Amino acid sequence: MVGKVDLVSFIVFSYNLINGSVKEALLGVSLLFLIACQNDLDSEIPDLPGQWQWDTCTVPALQVNQPAIPDSSWLSTEIPHRLLLPDHAIWYAAKVTTSSQHYLHIEADDGAQVFYDGKKYPAVNGYYYDLPQGEESKWLSIRVLNNAMEGGLKNVEWIRKEDVNEVWSEQNAVLEQLEEIYLSDLYRTDVFLPPDNFELHDRTSTKFTVWGDSQGGWAKFQSLCYQMLYKTKLEFSIGLGDLVSDGVSTAQWFSFMTCLAPLIEKRVLVFPVAGNHDYDGYYDDLIPRNYIRHILGKERPTYSIWKAGPAVFMALDPNGTFPIGLDRKQVEWAIDKMNSQVWQEATWRFVLIHQPPYAQGWPGYQGDNFIRRFIDENAEKYRIDFVLSGHCHDFEYLKKDYGYQQTYFIISGGGGGHLEPEENDNQIKMDTVISTYHYLLFDLDDRNAHIQLFNDQNHELWNNTIRAPKP
Repeated sequence: MVGKVDLVSFIVFSYNLINGSVKEALLGVSLLFLIACQNDLDSEIPDLPGQWQWDTCTVPALQVNQPAIPDSSWLSTEIPHRLLLPDHAIWYAAKVTTSSQHYLHIEADDGAQVFYDGKKYPAVNGYYYDLPQGEESKWLSIRVLNNAMEGGLKNVEWIRKEDVNEVWSEQNAVLEQLEEIYLSDLYRTDVFLPPDNFELHDRTSTKFTVWGDSQGGWAKFQSLCYQMLYKTKLEFSIGLGDLVSDGVSTAQWFSFMTCLAPLIEKRVLVFPVAGNHDYDGYYDDLIPRNYIRHILGKERPTYSIWKAGPAVFMALDPNGTFPIGLDRKQVEWAIDKMNSQVWQEATWRFVLIHQPPYAQGWPGYQGDNFIRRFIDENAEKYRIDFVLSGHCHDFEYLKKDYGYQQTYFIISGGGGGHLEPEENDNQIKMDTVISTYHYLLFDLDDRNAHIQLFNDQNHELWNNTIRAPKP
């Protein structure tokens, strides 16, 4: 088994490393190559407009029955169109003549919903839309859903179905061969989000690592995974979301698992929390099928609570709604769990969530209000000690007092995705900000929490020891 994993790891990792900029690449097949060449191969591609009309037309729900209708208040733009507008839907509209011989391929953050002549068309393979043949121009409306910061419509183009279907067929043949490895009992046993009330052990100490936003940066992430191997008595590792850069891409999940192979073979459990990019390509219904398939194993809530020695961990997932947020069912579940005996009797209480409540890593972003309100309202009453997040691709640390309760906010988003710019937002002042690829090592017992930050060269850049709160 080890040799087989190593061989596939080398093939998939090497290919992704060499071709990291090619989103849909898998073992020598490139959709982008087909896109670039098809104009020479097919003269029957319909024209797409140079100008689009756009407007926010915010609708606070995922599903809409009819597209927004352009009027004189809509602005005009060319594609690509990008703007700083977190947690919003952005409408784009233009009159288009369609072709039944082509898929409409759309690149948008974090996903898109497509209407043609007033009818909604679901995505095929995440980003492709099969529209009917049109002899005259009709309104094409694209609703771009943005759950991050910068959003908008990046690209719209036609791709010949015959070419794409051939690529998909070749990809699927390779993926089927990898299924035996990556969906085997070995991976299912060791990489998972623990179900409710899972208990790793009841000892008085525990040791684990934390990282977030591996997000397609496989060279850096694999290096960090290898470094974690040399931490003695390591029991488990927590991923704080954005595990992949494109949730609908099965190849991305195989690359993610490949990087984890050293930890898996050492029997270090990996507990990955969902992030917004893990939902990419699923914006028709916001059901992250690849995350469910590879991490949960079956359809069940993407939020959970578990215990390891003196600590209890609550993983929340706001990405299943649009705009992002904790719906009533999840909030009621969380309050119930924080009233439970296992939470109340723990020495250390952790909340894990991809989006941070406080942050300064991005200019224009200070964290998300929905989780800030949740923590501010509950930190003192339920004695929340740590809030661990990703989303910002750096390390950030903040200590905040809620009465007698001290809560520590930590962002660990340096797992492989592109680091944040040196310019920080200045509206929220974190105690520490370090822009580097990294992971964190937690060593907990009933008296202390010792935390260390190691960069991608395995050098310690930061550490802190926190005294356990009084019962």
